[in-house]
Amino acid sequence: MLLYALLATLSHAGTPRCHVGHARRAVQPDCSHNALLLRGGDSGDDWKAALQLAMQAQQDGNLEAAAAAYREAMALHESLRGAWPVLTNYGLSIQPTAPAEAAAAFRTVVALVPDGADGYFNLGNALMDSGDLEGCVGAFESCLALAPKDADAYYNLGAALLQMREPKRALPAMTSAAAIA
Repeated sequence: MLLYALLATLSHAGTPRCHVGHARRAVQPDCSHNALLLRGGDSGDDWKAALQLAMQAQQDGNLEAAAAAYREAMALHESLRGAWPVLTNYGLSIQPTAPAEAAAAFRTVVALVPDGADGYFNLGNALMDSGDLEGCVGAFESCLALAPKDADAYYNLGAALLQMREPKRALPAMTSAAAIA
């Protein structure tokens, strides 16, 4: 009975956005040269101003402005493209409108920080949004290998498995999500 209730909840209106937890995976990057270990072409403080603007826009919920400001900061200082906190927030800001591009940013994040569960969580959400359910299952499984008590990751794994019409695999994930939460 629980499985059928979960199926009904998750499949209403056929919407693929049945995951949780985007905002809780954002990070606050330090804008100092030392903190981001930036090297190369310095364009004054323009990149810092753009990065501050991006973070403020993201906190205010203006994801379009945040994405534009992150792009500007990365264009002004190319080393930001290798800074996982910047890539994480950039990915979160573009995910609602460009999930495949967000997934690419999160793939870079997990390459930079392979032992970071949040990178895999964000990658899983972006892959789910872009329709790559098999990829998102792998990302959530990687997240859970690193953070076995992550109720949101279990829930999202179960949601993806339900969308893949694999209720027998989904039930343990959903049960774990409920037990942890």
